Amino acid sequence: MIRKIPAFLLMLAAGMITAIPVAVPELFFVGIVSFALPVYVEYTMTGKGLGIGRTYLRGLSFFMGFGIVVFSWFCALYPLEFAGISKGAAVAVVCAGWFGLSLLQALFWALMFVVTGLLSRLCGTKKHPLLYSLVFTCTYVVFEWMTTKTWAAVPWGRLAVGQTEFLPMIQISSVLGSYAVSFILVFFGAVLGVAIHEYISKRDRKVFRPLILAAAILVANILFGTIRVMVYEVPEESTKVTAAVLQGNISSHEKWSSDSYEAIKENYKELSEDAAEDGAEMIILPETPLAYNMDEILGDDMKEYYHSIAASAGGTVVTGAFTKNDDGISENSVVVFESEKGMLDGKYVKRHLVPFGEYVPMRDFVSVVFPPLSDIGMLADDLSQGSEPTLFETKYGKIAPIICFDSIYETLALDSVRAGGELITLSTNDSWFLDSPGVWEHNRHAKLRSIECGRYTVRSANTGVSSVISPTGEVMEVISPLERGYAVADVYMIDELTPYTVIGNAFIPICFLCVIVASAYCSVKKNGKEEE
Repeated sequence: MIRKIPAFLLMLAAGMITAIPVAVPELFFVGIVSFALPVYVEYTMTGKGLGIGRTYLRGLSFFMGFGIVVFSWFCALYPLEFAGISKGAAVAVVCAGWFGLSLLQALFWALMFVVTGLLSRLCGTKKHPLLYSLVFTCTYVVFEWMTTKTWAAVPWGRLAVGQTEFLPMIQISSVLGSYAVSFILVFFGAVLGVAIHEYISKRDRKVFRPLILAAAILVANILFGTIRVMVYEVPEESTKVTAAVLQGNISSHEKWSSDSYEAIKENYKELSEDAAEDGAEMIILPETPLAYNMDEILGDDMKEYYHSIAASAGGTVVTGAFTKNDDGISENSVVVFESEKGMLDGKYVKRHLVPFGEYVPMRDFVSVVFPPLSDIGMLADDLSQGSEPTLFETKYGKIAPIICFDSIYETLALDSVRAGGELITLSTNDSWFLDSPGVWEHNRHAKLRSIECGRYTVRSANTGVSSVISPTGEVMEVISPLERGYAVADVYMIDELTPYTVIGNAFIPICFLCVIVASAYCSVKKNGKEEE
């Protein structure tokens, strides 16, 4: 039956199924077996002389289906009221984001199928089912890592994100990073898909033996994760601090309104006072809660305001703010105030700006070819991008701030912790997503960063999701989208490093080396048989 369905439709469906856990993480178990279908199809097609072009199109179909599900939250952006564009232009922008980004990513990701197909034909990996599965898996992991590079590569749909409701599965991130989760999922699915194909072809149950290895790796990972979640303890001598995240539930449209300044100040003042009454010593505000520049005419008033919040809590305030660099270019920053010292020296500047939100890539080209994309940002000019982590030495310990989009790139949090950060603070906006799956997906990236770095993360969003996350990825407190409120929890300043913060993404070159070694072995075996 399955062989009568066109391969491209099968791959499209397989991509959509694989993406389901990313959008609905309660269905995490789908991700454990989902790669069986695309690998079954590709393993069947490889070697039939259908050409590289068709291999690429099958890969394109798979990843297009994947992207359509992963980026479906773009629909929630309509009608883009904050951008002040027409409804027709809003539809065009939403479609460009949803289908355009899906296609842009798929065009690159499809090369992964070409690579595995070429290795199968040139090196004969298909004749070694287990090694074929290993090569496919390691190639996938390397490509997933490559999606963190360049502005067009948005690693929103990492497979590990789809497992964040099953904490034991993702604890390996503290050792090898979230790419290890991808490896385990893809490897199990790939071995299963190849085994099913081999059994249908040969009717020999021995073809399922490699599945024992894949299952053993999967079970061992879950056992490791279960034990880590159960026995994890905060390192001794870690300083406890009662932290609060504030969620004013102020949309981007409201925030940028010319008459909203005083109302927003009063909103967050009330929330901060309530949080302080509940024991909060450290208060985290969202990304740029006041849409004015701290280095311009209202700067002194804003500094006095944030200092008053710190004084009312008798502690520390971490807040997003617009600032300017030495060249007078605006930056999306985080600044810190303490009750005794006022504004601390330094600022953290966002290191990964949002394309078409905070800057326009290839602005001259885009403004001519697709003007709505160059008009949707709230800012007239591109923001300046930060280049390094910044730590704030507070009376509780060293704070490592990141901002919004930063949180989906693992190396940014990693660099901050390596620099000495003991607590990750995350100020974000997310009001563009309303209450779509996008806000929850974004929050789940923060769970991965907490596990990888072994740090508490306190995350404040303008309209949600705001949360407090433990080093094992447990969401200790959460404020749902489109709700006004605050959440208070005890967190710890931790200076102990996880294995991952020591070795970083060393797992990536290991995967790359596995592809080379496995392919070379298969090639030697193939040439040896040809000589015989």
